[in-house]
Amino acid sequence: MALDLGNASWLLETGSEFFDSAYLEGLRAFESGDYGVAIEAFTRCFDSAEDPRLARLSKSYITASYASLGEESLRDEQYVTAEAAYARAIELAPTYPDYRLGHARALWGLGETESHLRAVLQALTLNPEYVDAILAQAAYLCTAGELDSGIDRFEDACRRDPELYAGPYRQVCQRLKEGDSHAVAREIRAIHSPTSAQANRLIKLARTHERGRHLRLAVDAYRQAILLAPNYADVRCKLGLLLIRLKQMGEAIAQLKRAVELNPLYVEALTHLGTAMLQTGHDWEGTEFIARALQIDPIYPPARLQAALAHSRRSLR
Repeated sequence: MALDLGNASWLLETGSEFFDSAYLEGLRAFESGDYGVAIEAFTRCFDSAEDPRLARLSKSYITASYASLGEESLRDEQYVTAEAAYARAIELAPTYPDYRLGHARALWGLGETESHLRAVLQALTLNPEYVDAILAQAAYLCTAGELDSGIDRFEDACRRDPELYAGPYRQVCQRLKEGDSHAVAREIRAIHSPTSAQANRLIKLARTHERGRHLRLAVDAYRQAILLAPNYADVRCKLGLLLIRLKQMGEAIAQLKRAVELNPLYVEALTHLGTAMLQTGHDWEGTEFIARALQIDPIYPPARLQAALAHSRRSLR
């Protein structure tokens, strides 16, 4: 959880004697994830601080500790604790939209849908471009039976951040084609769940590792995301492609097969699966998957390339 330290360059020039024992106790607790102890210790430090800079620093840690406690409680589905923690964080830092949305998620878990909507709209007032809050509003609208409006807002979120929501968006589109409005609403609500929110953070982390070419770290993050959100076809496809690059073909094929089961029209997953099968000597199965991809999108370049390569290999035999 980010700390609002303002212009904290003075910290670099401050000796350890500046910080009292309560501050150091709070810092150790915060770093170890013991947020209740951290809140109590930083509050003592704030109450006794004579230097206003130390008071501001302590208050920032108190706020971050409440928000971190709220986030942890959401993961554990302890919604009463999460709601109280986020409410306190909002009192201390009312202009942080992240805290408003965390509070909204807790209220959602408690079944307080109207209060949830108010918290979401407050987050959007603070940041109208906040994709997660737009998605939360979509989930509310779907729950309230306003499916068309909910899907419109969901598509708005996807347009703003197509990378993050590509996988879930594909699955919602598939449900729309099937004409199952209740399944569409269910898919959108599921994406807004606290567990899915944590999975999305892991997906962002994985993509950061990918951009930095830390492929094994990216694989680990994608695997963790799948444990939390096993029905994200896009994540399984991304993981499968990375595993192909790392020559871990068995797991790559398993992940890509599951991605295709989740979304049979997923051209990219079909193509990668066909490629992996061809690379492991399963020519007939690989060709079949490539053919399925080309039936859906006849001009998809990677599928056309793999089809041509497969034809060339057969011609040389």
